[in-house]
Amino acid sequence: MRWFKEQLAEIGYVEHEGGLYATPPTEAPGLILGDAIEIQLRSLLISRVFPVDVTQEQREEGVEWSGQAVVTFEYRDRYHRSKESRPWSEWAGDFWVLTLARSEDQWTIRRTS
Repeated sequence: MRWFKEQLAEIGYVEHEGGLYATPPTEAPGLILGDAIEIQLRSLLISRVFPVDVTQEQREEGVEWSGQAVVTFEYRDRYHRSKESRPWSEWAGDFWVLTLARSEDQWTIRRTS
């Protein structure tokens, strides 16, 4: 868990009360793929992180590490073009399963569910 939080810190997330907190950067650092994981996420609680065996196909693509994380939304804001912040309270308690892969210094994150 601590290791995963440290990795997220490298791409702009910082520790905040009871979870991870990200301020929307002007440019998204790192590579984010898949279901458009938005950089506006607020108060994420990572409840489980576990490694997954790297497949032969992934090895051939240069993947060094693979894993999954269960991420729960405690609160979420969406920033519109007007920069007005609006809460999406219906996200409270919802969760995603993220599939993570590391190749050299590059991370790929995809939403599994």
